[in-house]
Amino acid sequence: ADRKPAAMQAIGSAFSGKPRPSTQSILRLIATASERSDWPLAKDLLEKADDDDSNPLKLARAKYLIASGENPSEGAKLLNKLTDEDPTDGQALIALASHLAETAQPDSAELLFERAATDSATAYEAHIGLARLHVSQSRYAEALKAIDAALDLRPTANLHTYREALQQTLNASE
Repeated sequence: ADRKPAAMQAIGSAFSGKPRPSTQSILRLIATASERSDWPLAKDLLEKADDDDSNPLKLARAKYLIASGENPSEGAKLLNKLTDEDPTDGQALIALASHLAETAQPDSAELLFERAATDSATAYEAHIGLARLHVSQSRYAEALKAIDAALDLRPTANLHTYREALQQTLNASE
């Protein structure tokens, strides 16, 4: 059964009550809606939280605008503004780098991933993004370096398997 109408009603009720849901709760709901590509729900949540001008919600709004396709250029502008305001915001740097990588701006994306890798909170994700970027450019040796850096931070079986496959691809391309 489709539970979306009931969820929308529950969310509407939560926002109309006092106290209002916390920013963290709203962000979790937006992230869940975005992971499921439920763009109407994500948009509704962002509109209900519109009076909250915190950077995490600005970041969520920018990611929504890009991922939903509603207004990627406006999302990119918002990400640029966030990174200008805080050049060390690893999450904003990764989001902007990912967008630039998808819009054929690999050099700028690479620089942003490298900047995000200096933040311990986002270094792992930044190294993974950098590896993906290098693989998309057939720069396998650089991708291996990025994967090794990610493995140093968080060794996982899946990442080891990916590294082995990447090593084989590099060997085959030489």
